[in-house]
Amino acid sequence: MKAYILIANIIIGLASSLSGQGRECDEFSDFKQLMAGSSQSRYEYRGRYVNLASRYSVRIPNGMSGYDYRGQARHNGFALGVGKIAGVVWVSGDPNSLEYKTAREAAKGEVDIVRDPERVIESETISASRLGALDAARVVVTYHCKGSTERWVLSSTLALSPDKASLYQLDMYVPANLYQSYRFVLDQLVRSWRFVPESHRRTPGKKKTRKN
Repeated sequence: MKAYILIANIIIGLASSLSGQGRECDEFSDFKQLMAGSSQSRYEYRGRYVNLASRYSVRIPNGMSGYDYRGQARHNGFALGVGKIAGVVWVSGDPNSLEYKTAREAAKGEVDIVRDPERVIESETISASRLGALDAARVVVTYHCKGSTERWVLSSTLALSPDKASLYQLDMYVPANLYQSYRFVLDQLVRSWRFVPESHRRTPGKKKTRKN
């Protein structure tokens, strides 16, 4: 999953091992760590994923699986490898701890996090979007890491719950030359995403499709 601790690590401390740099540009280090353990160390999700605690659901594309750590204290989402780890998508629903007032404000915060001393932002765009019935913002950032010529894209769709208590994110990290090839995965997730109202949390229904 894109757990709160994991996404902090992937945004703040990314490093390209291929280019011989430090951790600051390895976009897949946390996902690789998640997948390196035994199958018993993580949950696997397929089909419609429903997270009643975080109040959202999303359909994982056919033929793909989402994963998170079994030992995670709070299961708020999952990670999805794209194209044999050519890219990675993180789906999450977390408390709005920074008290963003709008999705656009949250998107600007996402750009600020990417704006790290080890990265050079080449371009950034923020546009209005939708996440289910919620107003959302879509941010696309193209950047490279200092000392490397490899260019990356972060494409993220963010929305706040109606009560502003939760922040929902779908983030894809992928090499810039592969972005157009794999953005359909993120687009499918965004189109299938649904907010689960508080009243539905007590209604029996479909659970997460989990493979133990």
